[in-house]
Amino acid sequence: RVEHAQHVQMDDLKRLQRLKVIASVQPAHYKADISMAKKRLGLERLHNSYLWKTFIDKGVRLVYGSDSPVATYDPILGISSALMREGLGKEDIFYGQEKLTATECLKIMTIGAAHSRFYEGEKGEVLPGMLADLTILDRDIRLSEPSTVADSEVVGTIVDGRIVYLQD
Repeated sequence: RVEHAQHVQMDDLKRLQRLKVIASVQPAHYKADISMAKKRLGLERLHNSYLWKTFIDKGVRLVYGSDSPVATYDPILGISSALMREGLGKEDIFYGQEKLTATECLKIMTIGAAHSRFYEGEKGEVLPGMLADLTILDRDIRLSEPSTVADSEVVGTIVDGRIVYLQD
């Protein structure tokens, strides 16, 4: 597993693929860091950054989280960042090919997270016999416009099969 796999050379991407290394990324950092990355790397090197869709297309396993306490703990903001890829202004469209779908984000945060911690078969999917750690949102983000996902609210949380939070 490689943490903070944000800036990767193509040769490294091939090595990750060949060695079956998991790329751990934090999409919330994209929006927070992209202006700094643009200034420090320049557009000629920035094209090797934040390659989430490329990782998936090349068969590199992804996992991501919030990187709390460095960044906000709110996973919805990371999902929104991965969906929107905003922060570069007019170049946002150029880097838009790396946007993820809500379904891809959810798989990375569930199945991907379980795999990265050797919990496949125990966590990461809603199936009989699996441990139930679930976050319930006020909407199905897979059906929402990407620009509205950041407005989603947590209305319930289940940990180890027990309801630990339920909005009144």
